[in-house]
Amino acid sequence: MDTAMGKKPPTKHMPIRSTAVMLGVALTAPLVAAQSTEKGVEPKPSIKVAPRVTVTETWTDNVRLNGTGQTELITEVSPGLHVDFNKARLKGFLDYSLSGIAYANSTAANRTVNVMSSNLQLEAVDGTLFVDASGSISQQAASAFGAQLVDNTSVNSNRTEVSTYRISPFVKGHLGDAATYSARYSRSTTSSGAIGASDSATSEMILGLKGDFGAKRLGWTADIRNQEVSYSVGRTTENGTALLGLTFAITPRFNVTAESGIDSNNFTGQNRESSTASGAGLTWTPLASTKLSAILLKHSYGDTYKLDFDHRTARTVWNFSDSKMVTQSPNSQGTGSSGTAYDLYYAQFAATEPDPVARAQLVSSYLQTYGISPGSVVSTGFTSASVALEHRQQLSFALLGKRSTITFIASQSESTRLDAVTTAIDDFTKSPTVRQQGLSGNFAHRLSPDYSLSLLLSHIETVGALSAQSTSLRSMNLTLTGKIGKKTTAAIGLRKVNTESSATPFSESAVTARVNLQL
Repeated sequence: MDTAMGKKPPTKHMPIRSTAVMLGVALTAPLVAAQSTEKGVEPKPSIKVAPRVTVTETWTDNVRLNGTGQTELITEVSPGLHVDFNKARLKGFLDYSLSGIAYANSTAANRTVNVMSSNLQLEAVDGTLFVDASGSISQQAASAFGAQLVDNTSVNSNRTEVSTYRISPFVKGHLGDAATYSARYSRSTTSSGAIGASDSATSEMILGLKGDFGAKRLGWTADIRNQEVSYSVGRTTENGTALLGLTFAITPRFNVTAESGIDSNNFTGQNRESSTASGAGLTWTPLASTKLSAILLKHSYGDTYKLDFDHRTARTVWNFSDSKMVTQSPNSQGTGSSGTAYDLYYAQFAATEPDPVARAQLVSSYLQTYGISPGSVVSTGFTSASVALEHRQQLSFALLGKRSTITFIASQSESTRLDAVTTAIDDFTKSPTVRQQGLSGNFAHRLSPDYSLSLLLSHIETVGALSAQSTSLRSMNLTLTGKIGKKTTAAIGLRKVNTESSATPFSESAVTARVNLQL
């Protein structure tokens, strides 16, 4: 449902929404965020600009992530800018940094890396016309079966810089007392710098009506959705649905839905074919801090569904999600955002701080406190040249103590090429199905008001159809972070990585030292 980003709902005992959290990062964010926002106040209308400079020195014994190993000393200088927009009609943020990376020995590998995260909403006409805009630039693995990314400084031929931009105007309002309406158009583009990788462009139109029959418990819905995805080295696929539905509130906290209509797509042929589609769903909120939602739709190409369970107590956050959806980028973190720590935590804070400005400030403060670079790589996605059907499951748990936080996350995904006609070459050409599984655990401890220590252990495994198409990455990161000045923080980290792969097995040890100055 489209909502104006400026509204601030109640902050206490809020239900936790599911977010797509990838392996390799802790889930401490929601708990820390909750404590911060419940005591906070809504930011005053303003535009705040916060420049910064971060200098990182890294020593590694395997800069090229291969079996031979090459010692290297790497200097990374990253000027950056964070802008919070909190005006009457404009809400959101923009975070950008440009990193210059210099190698003491492998000078030919010197390069620059762009990192950006942005999410803005403009209220063009009071309560009626809005425009959403977002963008992301991050590092990503070109292939799921190649050497996976460790950080931005490793010399990895499987690395590519992926940029995604999206603009989406929408309108909403009331048709008298009979119904509410919404209409949204979205246009997004994704570009990859890898040789042979595909760029993509997506156009989507969504129309919706919702009303009741004069009874508060019984309502109706009408939804039309059409999407077109074009790949530069593939083909254009189209899909759409037109559904009519009924909603019934069994109790104020338990709603059920049923819908039926027409589905059309060209996934299995050159021409678009139509078939019937039907589905059902439910939403149950037994407590303000507990929510269960599920929706299932039957299509000609198979079932799609999404199930989410969220529960929150004063000291814990629990989440389980199970989904099977059509996606244009496997294991992506959401439209316009995937790959960086900033993107991840911005999505993770959504449940505890819906206001985009306050959330952006919260993310920046959290990353600085725990010595996390906003542009650090956290995505396990890979580039593709066709739409896929992705089945993804995730279980996460976080426990907050007075000074310590323990978190755990387990996830698995199975992505299968859905386009049966394309001749594009990507990972789905090598293997029709790509499976990924992973576990991660994090322990974070506040040593003092100015110093913190965190230990992250993670494991991720990628498997294809052939025995040769497998890779397993285990990593350990130990980081000590402290405040050394009014606007300056420093962090020292130890990293150990081991990868088992039929193609590129390797191990790596690294020491990092980072200083961040907020100007």
